[in-house]
Amino acid sequence: MSKAIIQLKEALRQEQQIYQGVLELADQKTLMVVRNKVKELEKLTLKEQQFIREISRFEQIRQSLLGHFAKEKELAEVPQNLSALLSFLPENEVEEIESLRQQLVVTIQEISEKNRLNETLINQSLDFIQVNLEALTQLETGNPYGEKADAKNKQTRQIFDAKY
Repeated sequence: MSKAIIQLKEALRQEQQIYQGVLELADQKTLMVVRNKVKELEKLTLKEQQFIREISRFEQIRQSLLGHFAKEKELAEVPQNLSALLSFLPENEVEEIESLRQQLVVTIQEISEKNRLNETLINQSLDFIQVNLEALTQLETGNPYGEKADAKNKQTRQIFDAKY
C-alpha cells in the first residue's frame, strides 16, 4: 500500500472528526438561537471559525497527498479529487476510501441542512424584532380629531432619546 494513501486515509478520518465537531456546533447554535442566547451564539461562531481553519488545512493536506500519490505512481496528472483517485487504486483501497468519502459527504449535507435551519430561525427572529421596533417607534399614534386637526395635537412616540 502506498504511503500517501495511508496518510490520506488518516487525514480523511481526522477531517471527518472535525466535520462532526462542526455538526455538533450547528446543533448547539440551533439551541442558542431558539433560547435567544446571543453571547453564547457568538462564542459558538468563534469555535466554528476555528474548525473552518482546520478544515482548510486538511484540504491542503489532502491535495498535497494526492500530489505525492501521483509522484509515487508516476502519473501524468495529479488526481483532482477523491473520485478521480479511485480509478488508480486496487479494489480493497477503493472501498475504504469511498466509505470515508461518503461519510464526509453525509456529514457535510447534515451540516448544510442544520445551517439552513439556523438561518431560517435567525431570519424569523430578526423579522420579529423588526415588527416590534416598528410598533414601538411609530411616527404617529394617530389623530383622534381627523386630518384637519392642529399639528400640536399630533403625538409622536420614540423608544430612544436622541439626547444621549
